[in-house]
Amino acid sequence: MFCLQLLAATSACHPWYVRCVKPNGDKCPTKFDMPVVLEQLRYTGTLETVRLRKTGYAVRAKYQHFANRYRCLLRGRPAATRGVPTKEISRAILDRYASGHARDAYALGASKVFLRESLEGLLEKTRQDIQEVSLSL
Repeated sequence: MFCLQLLAATSACHPWYVRCVKPNGDKCPTKFDMPVVLEQLRYTGTLETVRLRKTGYAVRAKYQHFANRYRCLLRGRPAATRGVPTKEISRAILDRYASGHARDAYALGASKVFLRESLEGLLEKTRQDIQEVSLSL
């Protein structure tokens, strides 16, 4: 029963990837060992990912990656970013570009930035515009 619900839910959405979960240790068809499945979902971080997706923060990036990717958005800003922690660089970028969005368009975690898709789209579009201008010079 649960297996059919899981397949129906997977078919109804557009997953980026599929994680394989072993339903039981015996490799028997139609046998679903819930403790084994739950352990796998916890171990792979799938439950945490689902929790974050439910809150609306679909985009997650480590501070280092986020700061390196969107550092160009701080161009023309007098504050130098050398030696500044990547979390602070990320905060500066988000404070600058999230002003027109909802108050909770992003959240800063211990090691990652969590963004709503709308804000990530704005950041990516602005980044692409800056790169196109740089290439045309």
